[in-house]
Amino acid sequence: NICEINIDDVVLYMNKSCPIKIDESLTLISIKKDTSYLKYNYAIDENYVSFEEFASLLNLLKEESLKSITGDLKTLLVNSQFGIMYNYKGSISGKECSFTLDYEDILNCSFELSDETINEVKDIYDSFFLNN
Repeated sequence: NICEINIDDVVLYMNKSCPIKIDESLTLISIKKDTSYLKYNYAIDENYVSFEEFASLLNLLKEESLKSITGDLKTLLVNSQFGIMYNYKGSISGKECSFTLDYEDILNCSFELSDETINEVKDIYDSFFLNN
């Protein structure tokens, strides 16, 4: 039951699997918890994509990330009154960029993605990062 799972359990479980390679250009390094956010820390492999190219997509990433918070994850975040902070660090330059989804953003987002839309976004993402 999702109501019995707490944020600390999720962080502990996810960190046991880290690092998690998302694709050729992105690796989830760790997840940390502070007072009101889960902080997802990613490394950008700048051998596949420049930091500047990646950073130019932050608004799209923020929009799509908010849309993807559904189901059990959304319930967990809303019940815990937590947001998510996404931190990205270039593997070569060491440059950093980030965006935040506040608790209120997650609470008020009722957008659900269809499987077809998720696959379309994934195809666009893959074609951009795998071909650059």
